[in-house]
Amino acid sequence: MSTWSEINPFRNGRFYYLAIHDQVLQPDSAWEAMSGGVRLKPLSALHFARSLNKAAMSGYSALVFPSNSVQHSQFENFVEQVVKRGLKPILQVSSELYSRVWALHGERLEALPLHFEFILESVPGNLSLFHKLLDEGRVHFTVPGFKSAPVWQQLDRIPMEFYPQLHFYFPYQFQKKKIFSPQQIMDVKDFFSQRQKNFSLKPPLGVDLYEPRIESHRELEPEVQPVLVQNSVARPLVSVVIPAFNNGKYLVNTLRHLEQQNISKTDYEVVVVDDGSSDQTSELTLEALQNFKMAVTYIYYPRMKPRQMGDSQFRAGLARNLGVRFAKGEILAFLDSDIITPENFLERTIDLHKEHDVIQWRRDYLNKHVDSPRMKYSEVVASDCFIPEGGYWHKFYTVAETTPWGQIPDHWKYVCTYGFSLRRQVFKDLGWFRKTFCFYGFEDTDLGWRLAQAGYKFHFNNEPVYHLFHETGRSEFGNSFFLRQKLLKNTARIFFNNNLSPEIFRVFKYLLKDNVFF
Repeated sequence: MSTWSEINPFRNGRFYYLAIHDQVLQPDSAWEAMSGGVRLKPLSALHFARSLNKAAMSGYSALVFPSNSVQHSQFENFVEQVVKRGLKPILQVSSELYSRVWALHGERLEALPLHFEFILESVPGNLSLFHKLLDEGRVHFTVPGFKSAPVWQQLDRIPMEFYPQLHFYFPYQFQKKKIFSPQQIMDVKDFFSQRQKNFSLKPPLGVDLYEPRIESHRELEPEVQPVLVQNSVARPLVSVVIPAFNNGKYLVNTLRHLEQQNISKTDYEVVVVDDGSSDQTSELTLEALQNFKMAVTYIYYPRMKPRQMGDSQFRAGLARNLGVRFAKGEILAFLDSDIITPENFLERTIDLHKEHDVIQWRRDYLNKHVDSPRMKYSEVVASDCFIPEGGYWHKFYTVAETTPWGQIPDHWKYVCTYGFSLRRQVFKDLGWFRKTFCFYGFEDTDLGWRLAQAGYKFHFNNEPVYHLFHETGRSEFGNSFFLRQKLLKNTARIFFNNNLSPEIFRVFKYLLKDNVFF
């Protein structure tokens, strides 16, 4: 069995946590918090089979069992099925319960091809089992970030050889527990760094932080099927994935430009995910697609309730993940639904990926007076365009003219999915888009950060794609700088606590400080 320490932690993929619950409750312990805020009940074979199928279908790399799963008479069979589906089986056990679990099932568990995650609410007196599993490369530890957890009074008892397998779970919003602020999290890092040089405050392995602002009924791995599959291609080189919400007239123009690409129609496909539009987007798009010869998959991702721009129903990352599930291309090109592209957009993307892992095109915005749902790329001239946020994007574009993207300081922060591509295997190894960005902002920056930490090669292509004019009614922040900063403050904490990086803290400290007024 290969050890987790042999793998870059940012290339472990994502873990599917087997949810076994009767009702959603406010967690009373760190262990319940790690399981997503639910109380556990016995595992059923039917629920396991459905969960395993969903995990495999959605590109997960591991399936995590809660400790009470071992009571099931078919547990060995469950583990075997996980391995057969190409996933790693992990058993999660609280340090408060591990002695009881091992007393009853230890010999049985050690004989299985299991990896173990121990939730260190406290540091046990006898660490011999942990040492044994550590030597075998079969364990990692997660330290819950509640100030009341006994582990914080016992830090000196954690052996240094455990440090490479220590991961920290700091919630950013919790009602019953006192949590650490971003600054206090950095203080924790300083404490450990004094004990061991080059200590890294590793984030939770393979899992996104529990997000209490997401309603319990919301499905983050939707089981939906395409509305339309047209001119299907068996093995396209590239899949263009486009999420869309209430943007039919611009989406049709984006698709029109993709239909006119100068490569063979058998080399690419387009996957559109309608993110629960409530206007005429579906009707307009499906009507337009009747005249296209390119391969298109159209998916409607329904909503349980209507949304308004700027609310907690933001799902752009989830929509892209859903599109990837149905995409077949070796290269995944993410494109926004209001971007028009040159006819060599895909040809150039394929060519650049022969040498680079991550490709991003320059984006110029069209002025309102030239904007039209039928605007053609070939008709745009330089005077029609502008670059917003001059201190950010204009600076980046200027520096990127003479400096390779990967050599620009904090280069990861410029990743933006308006016109961005990477290889399918890279996306899977990285863990896809996080599912818990329920407000606008940072879901693509988070992907960029993980790509940088995993060591992938970035390339900025200075050829422009054009962003059709962003009407105020379609903007998540009403085209207001004030409202945009307010929304980013919501998601900055999600970004930081999921990654626990001093670099992220330094770059976005102005959004992470509690006393900043927005």
